Amino acid sequence: MSLRELARHTGIPRSTLHTYFTGAALAPAPALDRILIVLDCPPPSLRVWARARERIAASAFGSPTRHALPINSRFLAFAAMVDQECGSTADERSGGADPYDQLSTLERAHLAEDRSLARLDVRIVVRARREGVDRYTLRIGPKPGQDPDRVNVSGLVNCSAGGHRTVSQPGVRALELTFDHPLDRGEPYMLEFTVDFASARIPGSAPPITTELARGFRRAGAMYALEAMFPAGARPHRLRQIHLSHIDAEENVVAPVALSQWDTANILVERPAAGLHGLRWDWTEHP
Repeated sequence: MSLRELARHTGIPRSTLHTYFTGAALAPAPALDRILIVLDCPPPSLRVWARARERIAASAFGSPTRHALPINSRFLAFAAMVDQECGSTADERSGGADPYDQLSTLERAHLAEDRSLARLDVRIVVRARREGVDRYTLRIGPKPGQDPDRVNVSGLVNCSAGGHRTVSQPGVRALELTFDHPLDRGEPYMLEFTVDFASARIPGSAPPITTELARGFRRAGAMYALEAMFPAGARPHRLRQIHLSHIDAEENVVAPVALSQWDTANILVERPAAGLHGLRWDWTEHP
């Protein structure tokens, strides 16, 4: 059947069908159903196609919806405030915010027996947007029971510690990591480091119970992979992958996540939409 004939039978414009069949756009679920029915797809197969489309949408966009959801203005205002506060030590010297494209982010989170986040191993690949980019700044948000001034990095690979500082309100820790050489425009660069949260705990405070791990994206981003490693004595339940359009959005579950035999949970978002992506879970009981 030609595209012209398919357009006549489905009522979908030929140009729109062309974007679906060439992979330029993902067909919305109702449009996919109409196409499959016209092509005499057996009814039992419709559910299989629908599930396949959901998997593609979750992988490509981090959300069951076709379009990226907008970030709430409070999220952007918060990010802009942090950028301004950190400008004198990081972004000003590197030519403004985001002087690089972030090509991929891989994170491995280690949960402690008391259900707090002990450390985060990070591997990031960036590509310089201009000549002379020589640093990356990681921003860590405030966490209950932790002193932001004591959140630091270790295990540095292809980078060294720069001018770390804490933004006074609301206690965001900006960790500056300098490259071993200034980058040429378009040059990719890989760096690795570990963020230590255990040593930042305020003495005498209750352990900050962790039920969520997430990374925020101001705009559509590149690949994001997250692995959570749980202690054998503190197994979570109802694990799910989430995507939130803004900080205070209602929970949007992308997919349930199974705990592996090694007590780990993993997600991979190939093309994250704007917003927050990560894992959430429940504990059977708090210690």
